[in-house]
Amino acid sequence: MDLNARKTMLIMRRRALLADLASIGKALRPAGPQDAKAAQERVFHALGRVQQIEVERIEAALRRMESGQYGVCTGCGTSILPARLELLPDTPVCEDCNRAA
Repeated sequence: MDLNARKTMLIMRRRALLADLASIGKALRPAGPQDAKAAQERVFHALGRVQQIEVERIEAALRRMESGQYGVCTGCGTSILPARLELLPDTPVCEDCNRAA
């Protein structure tokens, strides 16, 4: 996958995540008994946090693309294998640095 296609894919994924986060926010509006509502809020907050982390990783990858540093490990400075970027397009580190973390 070329860089422009990967960038487009990341932008589309970020857009979908932000839409999901907006839906989660709407779902947190009061409805039903307090105990059920509290449990539902905890689940939505956890899901929202996971999605927010993914959005942050995508935005960091897009910044690396703009600066010309995409595909370069932020840990050791070596090139990240294309196969790894294909599977994890927002990854900032190579396999070795990921294992060492």
